[in-house]
Order: sequence, then structure tokens, then C-alpha cells
Amino acid sequence: MVDTARTRRRWWPAALCLGALMLFPGTTPAQQADAPAGVEQSVAATASNDAAGNGAQAAEGDQDSAQPPATGRPNTQPAAAPLEIVLRDYLVLPLVGEYQRTIVTRDPIDAAIVSGKWQAPVAGDKVTGDDGKPYQWKRQQAAADGVLATNVVPGGYAFVSVEVDYPRIMILEAQRHAAVCVNGEWLAGDRHGQGWLRLPVRLKQGPNEFLFHIAQPGMKARLVAPAMPAYFIAEDATLPDVVTGDDSELWAAAPVVNATSEPLAGAELLISIDGGEAIASPLATVPPLSAYKAPLRLPAPVSGEGQQHKLTLSLRMPNTDATPTATMALAKVGPQDARRCTFVSKIDGGVQSYTLLPATQSDDPSADQTEPPGIILALHSEGVDHRAFADNYLAKPWAHIVAPSNRGEYGFDWEDWGAVDAMEALADAQARLPHDPRRVYCTGHSMGGHGAWRLGVIYPDRFAAIGPSAGWLSLWSYGGGMPTYDDPNHVQQMLLRAASTSDTLSQISNLSTQGVYVLHGDRDAHVGVAQSRFMRSRLGEFHTDFSYFERKGAGNWWGSACCDWPQMMEFFRERSLPQPGDTRQIEFATPNLGLTAECHWARVETQLQQGQTSRLTLGMLKRSRAFIGTTENVRRLSLDASVLGGDQPVRIKLDGGRAFSANPSSKGRVWLSRDEDGRWSQIARPPVGGKSPARHGGFKSVFNNNAVLVYSTGGSEEENAWSLAKARFDAQSFWLRGNGALQVMADKEFDANRQRNRNVVLYGNADTNLAWPALLSTSPVQVRGGRVRVANQGQERPEDDPGLAALFVRPRPRSETATVGVVAGVDLAGMRLTNRIRYFHSGVGLPDLTLLGPESPAEGDYGVRAVGYFGHDWGVESGDIAWRDTAL
Repeated sequence: MVDTARTRRRWWPAALCLGALMLFPGTTPAQQADAPAGVEQSVAATASNDAAGNGAQAAEGDQDSAQPPATGRPNTQPAAAPLEIVLRDYLVLPLVGEYQRTIVTRDPIDAAIVSGKWQAPVAGDKVTGDDGKPYQWKRQQAAADGVLATNVVPGGYAFVSVEVDYPRIMILEAQRHAAVCVNGEWLAGDRHGQGWLRLPVRLKQGPNEFLFHIAQPGMKARLVAPAMPAYFIAEDATLPDVVTGDDSELWAAAPVVNATSEPLAGAELLISIDGGEAIASPLATVPPLSAYKAPLRLPAPVSGEGQQHKLTLSLRMPNTDATPTATMALAKVGPQDARRCTFVSKIDGGVQSYTLLPATQSDDPSADQTEPPGIILALHSEGVDHRAFADNYLAKPWAHIVAPSNRGEYGFDWEDWGAVDAMEALADAQARLPHDPRRVYCTGHSMGGHGAWRLGVIYPDRFAAIGPSAGWLSLWSYGGGMPTYDDPNHVQQMLLRAASTSDTLSQISNLSTQGVYVLHGDRDAHVGVAQSRFMRSRLGEFHTDFSYFERKGAGNWWGSACCDWPQMMEFFRERSLPQPGDTRQIEFATPNLGLTAECHWARVETQLQQGQTSRLTLGMLKRSRAFIGTTENVRRLSLDASVLGGDQPVRIKLDGGRAFSANPSSKGRVWLSRDEDGRWSQIARPPVGGKSPARHGGFKSVFNNNAVLVYSTGGSEEENAWSLAKARFDAQSFWLRGNGALQVMADKEFDANRQRNRNVVLYGNADTNLAWPALLSTSPVQVRGGRVRVANQGQERPEDDPGLAALFVRPRPRSETATVGVVAGVDLAGMRLTNRIRYFHSGVGLPDLTLLGPESPAEGDYGVRAVGYFGHDWGVESGDIAWRDTAL
């Protein structure tokens, strides 16, 4: 296989490639002559829907029936309505901001938008960049094919105005942009050139502003008339392969786009295979001008001839005869063939996929066929699909190959949700396959090699061995953009703590019980061999079971052998995890209990300082029925005493204190707590409602537990419009970056008494979001029009400046696992301040609470008014919050 991702990963978001092909009636030369100034109006695309993957289908009849009416627009279109508008005459601005993997980034354009001072530029206008130098907006015309042939550094901007003579909705097809602001509302961009993104936009009468944040050279964009009120994007469907003779439940997913100004409610998805009876499934409400990647439970395939099954998907909508339809192919495979498997993720309820290459029968008649095979978790490199990556491995009689997706070819660098995706795929494969759970291994190439390092340190008791190939160590050593400070102040120290989850080195001791095989080419210009050499030196300080091989003359990619390296495979085959209860010594470190808290028979329940690394060095004495050892940054700890056998009391001695006796629970667990003087004692169990590994905090965690994003309807027209646009932008961002399926809902539709273990994210503030009283009435942090209040020890910390924004997470009432996340502003400027916070980027750390001032886009970290963590009881007094201005 040829690795298609060889360009060094940079801080900026890259772009996608949009090639939306729709079927529209043609236009006359007279109609084309009425095109708005500054754009080119052309004859509609000639490719059919089938050629475009059934992305949208035209309704039969005249154009009026195909064009959904926008709010306030006439029911009929002018005869000269353009069907396609190619954006051509741009104003281009080079890179003027500084974009790092931090909560706030400095950007003068974003600062102007947030403050309300943004005005459409004209050629020659100057902008003072983050480096203090002046930069000019310059005219740049797209080529005949619509490509903006500019060498502007990614991170620059391109502006174009589109004038129309009546309000209407059109579909934006663009590529190679990180995001685009259309008349003040942000839409997620087509980041990596995949060629299928089609998003509806509302155009007002007169000029309409499009501000593109460039991700790669060669950006282009066009607008096309929608053929129906809603459509599928079949090119982005997540589909399983169908295994002959296997009647297991099958799941798929496909994006549904609502191209109208009203919510798409009460619709049904009709799903059939091979022309069989269609089964109906209700579609969650899709907000106006939004997309939702709907999960699909598939009916049993009808057996038939051919190499594929035909999946037909239709959308039945109320009050219209329009029925968008898409067809997709499901591959047929044999029981021993590599296949795509799908599962429903616990993160967001969306459908994810992985590739499985089952173990084969051995050709050696003397081989022992009675032992179940192990599993090799194989993590793909950047820009490589998991199916193509799995093709690098030969089937093995002693192990299944499982290649997870990382939720995308780029995904999350195997950090954050990417790491969780890998473990969810592993768990799904383990549930399907006969296997030996003691013989599980992890390997990967390039970005996947980094993933092998990360999963090895995050889940040290899950893998008998790991094998990073051309793997980079961390986002600090490779990729750039992580926060570093020479002399950090108290706010910057907290920002560093928030990013500690990505610090591989802080957890390197976790590798001590795994076999480690390090593979690298000594001429690797993509991931320098210094990454692996450094890890070799660090492992040499303590590790007793690692092997290192450096291939002379090899670059980053030297064929399938750099993945399926025979010596590494043999290294794996010879190793297995100990039997449960046989692990006598634990060395375990973790900075984030929400990602990993447990190793073998010990679990960190809460930390003394959240975001700092917690460490356990514990020994188990079976004959003495005792646990002895030391802890660091641990407030509460639990031990699984069942590994000692029996239900008799156990002895505990921690941190040099006096030994004491503890009685295990009925399930064999012992919960321990440390007092303010450092003395340990047994407790019945952790208090209900407090922090725990199941609800640990950190703002990014609010997008787990099948979160629903709730926008406001109780504010002003402008505030409500921002709230919907921001919730939609977040859902789009998670969909495009991580194949996500976050549901967006209006506050007036949200019922706090239902699905209480589901996370909720509120947009707006206490005055605008109607769901606030039911979820946040007892929160110590309150955001209202014009002010933020943080309650502490009977006092309130006031922040009354206009333009303030707050991000925070609280426990959801009447749930022990769910949280409520808040994206809030004290006014419209504060709300806009949250627009571009990149919480879906790997490595960006956000603690429980972040309070931002309006100066943030211009001054970066100085604009962080407060940042930190609530306490183990979710309190402010027990927490650790750093304030920029220390005096009340």
C-alpha cells in the first residue's frame, strides 16, 4: 500500500474537498446573463445523482417545486433564478493569527467579528497581524475551474460577496477551508479534500458575505440550488460488510441534511435491502439548515446473487410528497475475509466502523489449534482509511487483526475520542470473536505509532505488548502548537494542567509490565528517528522487556513490512498478560481519570489536584492478604480484594502510615479515603454525586454520553440565532472531524426528566436558554445578561464586563454519571467569543471552568479571567481555580 499521508502535520485545520453533483434543469443564456456581479453563473452540473453517490435528487416538475421556500420569501422564484453560482472574485489575506492547541488563539479577524467591529474589506485594507506587522487584503480571482490558485499560508482568509435579488436557500459546496462565516454564522469546513460536504446556507436579499478560513492552497467554492427540502450525503455513509452465513445485527449511518428554514420533525427513514420490505425508523428532529448523521438499524439482507447487497434509504417527510432516496452497496464477504464491522458508540450514539481480518487456520499440521487466537489492534497512519491500512497485514493463525477508525482518517491523532474509539472497536471485536483476552497487542504506523505509545500508557493492563512503528512521542515533540511557557503564571500553570492528558512521558512508567518493540527507519524525514531513539533511552532506564530495531536507509514508509514486521509479530506472539490476580506489583500513572483510572486491581477514584498526574506504586501480598505501597495525588482509592480469594478482611498500609484492617464489600471491593493529614481509612463507598471516573469533569467530556446540544429560544432574535448557529457548528465540527452524531435540539423541546443519564450542552445563558433552570439552578456559576457570578464560601466573585464568555461543566441533577456543559456569554459579543474555541482538536485541554474576557482574541492567554477545576464534591471552595485578577 502507498501511504497517502506523508506531509508533516501542522497546527492548522486542513480542508475537505467538496464535489456535490446534483441534477437540476438547465438555464438559458438570458438567465445566465442575470448573474450577480462578482460571481459566475453557469449551467447546472450535468452529472446525475447516481454519479454523485445519490447526494441529492431533483423533484420532478418545475423549479418552484424543487426549491424550498426560505422564511419570508415568496413561494415562487423569479424566472432568472440562478441554479449555480461559482465564487470567483476574492479578497485574500495571508496568515495574521497564531493558532495553537490552547483554549484561546490570537486572531485579529476573529477579534473584529467578536467585538462587532467587522466590516467587509476592500482591496488594500490593512490588518495588523499577531506578529505586529501590517498585511493587506489583495484581489485574487479563481481560475476557470473555480480553484483559488493562491499560495497563501494555511490559516489565511478569503472573502467574497454574493449578491442575490431575493432571499433564498442554496447549497454551499466548498473545499480546502477550515470553516466559513456566512453572514455572521460559522459553518464547519471541508478540511481534508474528501469531496462530499454539501451544507445549506440562507442568503438574504442583497449582498451576502462569505469569509473562508483557508486550510490548504487550492480552495474553491460554489453555490447550487437545492433539489429537495432534504437530502442524503450517501458518500459519507458508514456501512458494514455482510458476512455470508452470519445473522448478527447490522448497523449503518448516513447524513441527512435539512435544507429548509424550519425544523425537520416527524420524518421517518425507510430502509430496505435488495428490494425487500422497507422498515421504518423515526428520524430525530433535524434543526433548520442542519445535518445529522442518522444511525440505521439494517434489516436482514435478502440472499441473492452478485457480490453486493443493495441498500435503499428513503426519507418520508410530513406535509410534502418529496421523498429523497439514496442507494448504497453493501459488500458480501466470506467468513474468513477481511470485512468492515460497525457498532454503536457510547460516546455519541453514532455508528462507527473498523476492519476485522479474522485469524486463519494454521498450515502447520503440528500446530496447536485448540488455543483461541489473540487480537492485534492495528492503528492507521494519518490520512489512511482503516480498511486500506488493514491490507498491510497478512492473516495469521494465532491472532485476529482489528483496525479501528480513529473516527476518521485524520480523526483525533489517537488522542481523546480517538483513543476511546480504538478501545470501543476492540471491545466490539472481543464480543464477536473467540479469543484469548490475555493475548491482546497494539501496534500502528506513524500517527498510529503514536497511538500505540498512547494506548500503551493509557491502558497498561489491556495489552501484553505494543509495537510503535515510526511513531512520534507526543504533541509536544511532534506536530507543534502545544502550550509551553518559560515562567508560567498561575493561569498558565492551570492551562498546562488541562493539557496534561496528552503528556505521554508523564505516564511512561506504565509501560513497565508490557513488552515493547520499537521500529523505525533511520532516514525517516516525516517522523524523525530521534523520536524513537529518545524513547529507547528512556525505556533503557527502567524497562526489562523491550526490543529496538532501526532499519538502515529506510524512510517513513517502506512497504507493508513497516507494519507487519515479522520480528515484531514474533515478539508479540511470545507474550501474554498474567492471569487475573497474578499481578503482584502495580506501577500506574494517570493525569485524567475520565480517560483511564484503573490498572489491574487498583483504581484511582478521585485526585487531590485534578489535571496533575496521579501515581500508584502498590504491591499485593497474597499470603498475608495485604496491600502495601505509596500514592501520589490520590484522594480516594479502591482495591479489588477478590484477587486474594475469600471474603476475609485485608490489611492496608499506604504512604508509610499505620497498617489497618479493611473489610471487602460483597463484590470484593475496598474503598479507601485520605484525610487532610494524609491518613488513609476505609469508607463504605465514594459519596453519591461527587466526582468519580464515571463523571470526572473536564469540559471536553460533556460531548460524551450521547450528548444533546440544546440551543436557546428565550433570548433576543440575535441571541437565539447565535445559539442555533453555534450548536449547529459544534455538531457539524464533531461530525466532520470525528464521524459524530450529536443531536441538536431547541430548549423548548428539551425535557429534563427524560434520559437523565445523557449529557446536555446548553448554549446561551440563564436569561436566554429555557432549559437552564431545570439543570443549573443550584450551580455555583451563573451567567446572566451582563454578568458572571461564581459563588464561593458564601461570597460571590463578580465579573461584570461586557463581552465575557464562560465554558463550564456541572453534574446533571438526579444522575450519577451525566453532566451539563455550558457555552455561554453575558451578551452577544460574549457569545461570539466562543465561536472558534477548538475543543474538538486533539491536545486542546479545557478544565471544568474557563472564563474569557473580550480581549482574548487579541491578547491570547491574558484574556483568560479564570480557569480551573471544581472540587471532588463539585464545589468551588474545594476546587482549584486560578483567577487572572486575584483580588475580589
